[in-house]
Amino acid sequence: MYCDGYFDEKRYSFLCNGSQGHSVPIINHSLQADGKSHYSTIKDVVITNDVDTFELDMTKAYLVPTLQELTRKFVWKKNANKELILSDSYLFIETPESIIERFIIPFIHITEDHDGIVLGNDQQLKILFDRNKLALNICENEFVNHFGEKEKVWVVDFTVIKPMKMCSLKVRFKFLDRLS
Repeated sequence: MYCDGYFDEKRYSFLCNGSQGHSVPIINHSLQADGKSHYSTIKDVVITNDVDTFELDMTKAYLVPTLQELTRKFVWKKNANKELILSDSYLFIETPESIIERFIIPFIHITEDHDGIVLGNDQQLKILFDRNKLALNICENEFVNHFGEKEKVWVVDFTVIKPMKMCSLKVRFKFLDRLS
């Protein structure tokens, strides 16, 4: 909801405005920086009948002195087994203190299993990840929407267990068949 703080220096403290409320990494406890000098650029786009690929260089979006490169790649498999693969590749000057892959998800039913989490009851989406590389933490958060009502969301954090100077992480979003 728009309020006084929404248009001043408090703007990015609001969940919906700051990167803490978006599906982007948190590096060494640092959120994406605000302002037009902090941005991502498109590296590559490939569109075919079966697979679309979209790659971004996100390095300049962060004020992390040790971060040399951050590339985010989306691979959308459009065949019968629809799947979105998100890959982040990091390069640092020195070993990072922490990397969190954050996702903001609507406040729907979440079930955890051995290789991921399942969202929803009817039309389901499974988020698959490597539990040897990523530790899962799910918590609820809320914001006030444009109608003045509190709205809940899930904050899903995948924390890198062993951050390294060069690392690549992958999270898969797999669409499941409707349950009967």
